[in-house]
Amino acid sequence: MNQHIPAFKKALKTLASLQLTLACIGLLMVLITACTLQQASLGMFASVEKYFRSAFLYIEAGPVSLPVFPAGGAVGAVLLANLLASFATRFELGRRKAGIYLTHLGLVLLVLGEFLTGMLAVESRLSFEEGQAVNYTESPRADELYVVDATDAGADTVYAVGTEALRPGRVIRRDAWPFTLTVREAYVNASLAARPDAPGLPPSFADQGAGRELLVRGESAVSRDDQRNAPAAFLEIKEGDRSLGTWLAASG
Repeated sequence: MNQHIPAFKKALKTLASLQLTLACIGLLMVLITACTLQQASLGMFASVEKYFRSAFLYIEAGPVSLPVFPAGGAVGAVLLANLLASFATRFELGRRKAGIYLTHLGLVLLVLGEFLTGMLAVESRLSFEEGQAVNYTESPRADELYVVDATDAGADTVYAVGTEALRPGRVIRRDAWPFTLTVREAYVNASLAARPDAPGLPPSFADQGAGRELLVRGESAVSRDDQRNAPAAFLEIKEGDRSLGTWLAASG
């Protein structure tokens, strides 16, 4: 067992090197610059997601995504390990080095804070007018599908699911739901228009509701801060084994 200790110390010393610290800081500077420049086209949230909430930057090579550059996830993990290793190998009790310890601790907390924010943070807002009472918050960057049961005059029952769960062919069911949803088609972003009376036009997926008279066109997803996706989906609703038809659900 003892023969592995020198190798471990050597690896720990390499991990704690100042050169690795400077390399990580340099890579972060490159990522910050690229992220800032691309906010004009991608928007702030999408740019942060691309450059700092993922491990690598990718390029598309046909059906395969290839990593080409470390992103904030990978660089942050290496920098965190570097700071902890540096602290472990150079730690000495004494007031003279208290500033160095606080600097390292501050950087560790900064990196950990970004990791926790990326994994756990949920942004929402509470909007209401003067004199109005509300008991929910809204997310400006996320949408959800909700079905409202208004048969009880005293209160509405709301069944909701995030639009990220809407994938063609997927069956959505919950233990508390008295129905199931089968996704016939879904769009991350869509535009709606009156359905023209044109020969050769394929029939609508919907056989119930206003969706029968609407033409749904899939649009490219947007991410800029001044734009918003308008998701849409064709959903077959079943109550037990009985189909209640296919309906169009759309944002806005």
